[in-house]
Amino acid sequence: MLLGMAITGWYYLGGNSVRTTSDMVLESYFSRQPIASVTARDIISAYEQNEVSADRSYRGSIVDVSGYIASIKKDLSDDLYITLDGAGASRYRSVQAYFSPDLANRLASLRKGQAIVVRCRIEGLFINVRGRDCTLP
Repeated sequence: MLLGMAITGWYYLGGNSVRTTSDMVLESYFSRQPIASVTARDIISAYEQNEVSADRSYRGSIVDVSGYIASIKKDLSDDLYITLDGAGASRYRSVQAYFSPDLANRLASLRKGQAIVVRCRIEGLFINVRGRDCTLP
């Protein structure tokens, strides 16, 4: 009953414009400021030195990561991502930044070796330092 009244009130008080929940979540997410700006090299080094400490600093947080594009790819699920070179931090690790499909045109215009800043929610270390919900600020 209360839910029905709340929905009716919301509709009549101006909530009749069509916006999806995911639109509102993304708008809220990307309007927030990052907690840190780091280089790909620094965040990779932090995870290699002490994964527990790096998770406390970065995991679940929005971070601006700068670096040079090592690759622009799709995974087996067709999820779009770029990798950022750690510039000597590790021969085998990179920052792997995942993007939504609506950014495909912007990713298509990028080039390997290009300097870039990505804004991501850091998930932690999964072979690479992984960022999700990334955008190009």
